[in-house]
Amino acid sequence: MTTRVLFIGEGSSDNGLAPHVESIAVRRGLDVSVTVPDFGLLRLPTGHSVRDKLRVARELHGTYDLVVVQRDADRGPAQDRKDEIKEAMCAEWPGLRHVAVVPVRMLEAWLLLDEACLRQVAENPRGRVSLDLPRGIAAERVTDPNLDFS
Repeated sequence: MTTRVLFIGEGSSDNGLAPHVESIAVRRGLDVSVTVPDFGLLRLPTGHSVRDKLRVARELHGTYDLVVVQRDADRGPAQDRKDEIKEAMCAEWPGLRHVAVVPVRMLEAWLLLDEACLRQVAENPRGRVSLDLPRGIAAERVTDPNLDFS
């Protein structure tokens, strides 16, 4: 039986986590189908909150067994984001199981460790311009990679 998983991230750069969700499931012997909605294709604005995205995804009438919600901790305690996700799930899709994925650093900071992945997310996989990326543990000290490297 295939487990239908809905993945909701903060932005398009977070969608790179979906293959990791699939690979974790495969390693556990599960058959999954992960859906990553592109809310930007909808005519009406969807909103940016977890609750807004869940509401719109539910209105699209998809059928899911599990929702994986990624939300950066953003300088606050990770538990605050987990609580936010749980409250949004209870309000918008009660009864549907969920997993909260809350990196303590912005997810984009981890892209700094993988130049090929970063170029793929930037839709320029064959780029040759030097990116001058930090190495190893130095990437963990980058507080907001969106500002530092935009």
